[in-house]
Amino acid sequence: MTWHLATPEDGENAYVCGCHLWDGQTDRDGTPVIHTTQGNTTAAKALWERKNGPVPKGKVLGSLCGETLCVRPRHREPMTHRELAYRYGRTALTPRLRDRAYRLVSSGMSRRKVAELMNVDESTIRHALRELDRGGKHG
Repeated sequence: MTWHLATPEDGENAYVCGCHLWDGQTDRDGTPVIHTTQGNTTAAKALWERKNGPVPKGKVLGSLCGETLCVRPRHREPMTHRELAYRYGRTALTPRLRDRAYRLVSSGMSRRKVAELMNVDESTIRHALRELDRGGKHG
């Protein structure tokens, strides 16, 4: 696994926080990824689990430093999806609403219109649909 200690050229926040910035492969959103015998996973999760064991059931790893490329285990914290959404100012959709948004967009309604209908930001809809594309369950 390849990473480097952040330098001033990587940005003030990453440098001051002491981030370990990923130099390997990323997904289409810029999230560091690795391939394991069990499939693809995020590099941050793989490194966190190597140090701390499995992420607790019902939790995901949230970033404490806010740097997408940071894979430093102590810069990650297990939290629920709702806590993660709250931390980043995004409304979290319940699974039922997420599935409804998916059905509406699949039927041809624009993400903007779905967002207006559900009284949320369009980025919330975009994130929810991306989550489903990554393996979430469709209702």
